[in-house]
This record gives sequence, C-alpha cells and structure tokens, in this order.
Amino acid sequence: MRYVDRSRVAPPGSLLAADSYAAKERQRAAEHYSQGQPAKAAFEFRAYKEVDVVAALELLFACKCAYCESKIAALQPTDVEHYRPKGAVAEDPTHLGYWWLALQWENLLSSCIDCNRRRKHYLIEVTENGIPTRSSNKQLAGKKDAFPLRGAVRAFKPDDDLTLEDPLLIDPTRHNPEEHLRWRLDYPSLPTVEPLKTNGKVDVRGDVSIKVFGLNRHRLVEERGSLLTQLAVQFEMLRTIFENVASMPAGIERDNKLAKAMEHLKKFQHHKESTERYSAMATLFVQQAEERLRREFGEALVALTQQPEIERV
Repeated sequence: MRYVDRSRVAPPGSLLAADSYAAKERQRAAEHYSQGQPAKAAFEFRAYKEVDVVAALELLFACKCAYCESKIAALQPTDVEHYRPKGAVAEDPTHLGYWWLALQWENLLSSCIDCNRRRKHYLIEVTENGIPTRSSNKQLAGKKDAFPLRGAVRAFKPDDDLTLEDPLLIDPTRHNPEEHLRWRLDYPSLPTVEPLKTNGKVDVRGDVSIKVFGLNRHRLVEERGSLLTQLAVQFEMLRTIFENVASMPAGIERDNKLAKAMEHLKKFQHHKESTERYSAMATLFVQQAEERLRREFGEALVALTQQPEIERV
C-alpha cells in the first residue's frame, strides 16, 4: 500500500451532474432512509459503477488495488470499494451504513476481490522465531462492511461530523501507509507486511488494516515473493556489470559498459514507480540494493551510470 494523491484525478462527471443518474439515485436513497430504520433491505446503489467512475479509479490507482497493490484490471473486474461502507457496518448492527457517501468520489477506491470481499484464505503468519509460515487453517479476511473506529464516536446520518470519527483502516488517499506499515524482506520468497512499532508500541491502524484487508494472504505474499525474486536477479546482473566496469580503464569500451549499466539500472529503479505492482515493497528493496551498490562500488561509479550524456558507441 502506498499514498495516492486523489486530487490528481478529477471527480467523474456522472457523480457531479445535477441531472445525472447519480443525482436521482441520491434522492431516492434519501427518501428510502427518511424514516430511519427501513423495513426493507438497504438501498441498492448502482451509479457508483458507471463507466467513467471505474475509469477514473483505474487511472487514480494505476489499475491496482488501493490496498494490496495487485494489478487487477487485466485479471478481474475492478471492485469499486466504499471506504465507509454504504449499506451496513459490521461493528454496529444498528447502523444503516454510510449511505449518504455511497456516491461521493472521496469515499470510493479501487479494490481487488480479495481485499474487498469477506472470504477465507490461508494467511502467512510470522512465528516467534521470525519465520513466515502458512497458517494451518483458512481464516476470514476482506473488508466487506468493516469500518472499525478508535473511540465511540460514529456518524449515523448525513449531518453528523465525520471528522469526529477516528477510523482504524488505512485509506491510502487520506493516510500515508509508511506511517503505519513496514516490510519484512528477510525471507524474500514470503515477504510480509507488519505494523510499525514505536517504542515497542504496535501501530493500531497498521495492525487492524493488515488483518481486515488480509494483506498477508498466502497467494498474495507468494506473488510479492515472485517479484522480489525477479528484482534479485536484476540486481545480480547489475552487480556483475559494475564489477566488470570497475576493473576497466577509461575509454570507449568502458563508456559502452556504463551505458549498459544505466539501461539496467533504470529498469531496476522503475519498480519504485507508483504505477508498478507492489511498488511500496519494491521501493524498499531497490533502495537497499542501491545502497549496497554504493557501498561496494563507490558513489562515483554509481553516479556515472546516471549521467544522461553516456551513449553507446
């Protein structure tokens, strides 16, 4: 999970227009809930699934899940996720859901099926010895209607003040995940995410988010591990090129080797880009690899590979 600046993508027009389907749906929903606890089921919203809404979310989150950073658009439909659930709240059976936010752009995120829906998964759990191990039984994970809070204040109706709530789930467009989560890469085949600890105190928002979203689902962790394996291979290729360059005298042949190093380094560093899958984890790995290159081959040699004027001859 990484921070995403929502302001860089304009709200979809279908949610804003006064004569839109969404506007009419808001009115019908208000009527549905006007008498408090309705006898019938929660109002069924549809407008948040409009084509321009899905397209805007895919643009905002680079066709990735807002929570686990898996690429989703090519493999499964994007789930339009409501940060504050629209039809019910798991922690309070009397709550009708934040229905008045169902069509609000700021409440919508893109999600994969497994982060959004409540399902059973094998999880990767870290033992007391620090070894990641698959759980013996499947466990429920996925957000669905979950919206836990710290404290007792919860909004129940449109005119309640949402700022008085203290949500325990990370919204990557509101919170910086780096302030709540950290990566464990000491077992590269099973990289796990864990809550930050400050003075021995576990970050609650990080801890709850990992559990609710299931950010250490077995198959998800294995997918992250496959990326780390790929990055490790790229890093060893870089080291080999640097070793060769370090022993060469200045000249055309060395410049050509440096140009090759620059090409590989750029490809390697590209995994830090926000558009890439699991970029938060990859950023940490790449930064550690860059530091190792500097230690082994010196700042000067690493800097040379980043000079744009170096070209193949």
